[in-house]
This record gives sequence, C-alpha cells and structure tokens, in this order.
Amino acid sequence: MRYFSVLIVSFYGILFMVGLATSIALGMDIPDEVWKSRDWAISNSTTLCISAEKLKADYQILEANETEYKATYKIADMPKQGIHATVTYRLSPNNAGNPYKEVGEMPFDEKEYEKWRALLREKKKNFPKPYPQAVVCVDGKEGKQTRYEFHEGVLIFYSEYFEDITRQGFFVQFHLNRQLSNFVKLQNNGRTGLSYGFDEKGTLIRTHDYGPAPTEPRPVEQMEPIFLNKRPPE
Repeated sequence: MRYFSVLIVSFYGILFMVGLATSIALGMDIPDEVWKSRDWAISNSTTLCISAEKLKADYQILEANETEYKATYKIADMPKQGIHATVTYRLSPNNAGNPYKEVGEMPFDEKEYEKWRALLREKKKNFPKPYPQAVVCVDGKEGKQTRYEFHEGVLIFYSEYFEDITRQGFFVQFHLNRQLSNFVKLQNNGRTGLSYGFDEKGTLIRTHDYGPAPTEPRPVEQMEPIFLNKRPPE
C-alpha cells in the first residue's frame, strides 16, 4: 500500500513538474521585437488600406490591369517616394452588385450577344473596391519587400523580406479581431529561431523552435507555406 501511495505521489509530482515547465515556457518573456513588429505592421497598414478611388486620386498609376473579378494597379511612390507598390483588389460576393440591370436582358442574336457580353464584362470591372486584398511594396534602394494582406479592411498578414546576402525577414499574422496570431522569423528563405502563437484574446498559447536557419539560401519555391490564422505543423 505504501509502495502504491509512493507511485501516486510520484505520478502527480511528474504531472506537476510537466505542468510547471509548460507554464514557464508559455509564460516566458516575449521579445520586444514581437510587439514592435506588430505595432509597425498595424501603423503602416493604415496608409495602404484605401479604396481604389482614393488610390487613383492620391497616387500615380503606372499600370492597371482590370478584369471582371480582379483589379491590379502598379503604383509609384507608395507609401513614400522611391517605393513601388502593387495593389490588388478582388471581387467580393457581398458587394458584387448587379451589372445585368445596366445591360438589359441577354439577346438571342449571336452578333448582339457578343456585344452584350463585351458590355457586361466592362460593367463587371467596375465592381466596388473599398479595400485592397493585398499590397506589396518594393524598395529597390534598400532591397526590402513588404507585403500586406487584408480581409474586408482588417490586416491579417504582414511580412518583411530583405533581398540581401542573408535574406532575413519575418512575418506576423492577425486574427480577424485584430489580435496578434503568429510571429515567425525568416532567414535564407527558411524559418528560424523561436516562433510565437497567440489566441484571439492575445494569450500566448504556443512556441516553436525552428532552430538554425539554412546555411545557404533556399530557392523561393522551397519556402515553407504560410498558414494564415492556422497552427503551423510542429
């Protein structure tokens, strides 16, 4: 009986130590770079999350490619002089509107039908564009690329990447309630060091050590996929 009691005490002692170790791990001091990266991403995104109308009014459009479902604009000096940006808007089913009201019923005559289809496509290109889906900025002087992704005006992803010999960078992801979701560092096109994951209340719920970065730059196509608001594989 005494032996059994010792086993029980030992078992609960092990559970306590494991729980304590886990609590310490998740209660660790989070580096300032995590919070600075989060604040930097949010602050910068407010300048770039604008409607297509404001984009055209405030910036020089170098190139435009508009289809029925997607509009992409290449912009000079966005968000500041010397930086080129690519801004993409995508059609949302929630704000698609009804272009058929403007072009009328579909005609049965083949020639008239082709004209009708062409007009319909043009009308569809004018779908509402209140928020961009993605903004990619390239600073050729610094060799720096930043990427922003939005969901109906809410920032859900931000990344920085330097095209220098080390190819360093990081990305941060956000929950839809604007709380930080993930922070991951990159080097040589691979994840490296400690990453941090947070729940929708802002509580640290996981860490993962990716270890040293690859010693040689990986081809871009071999980079690990980024899981938006999902837990990456351990």
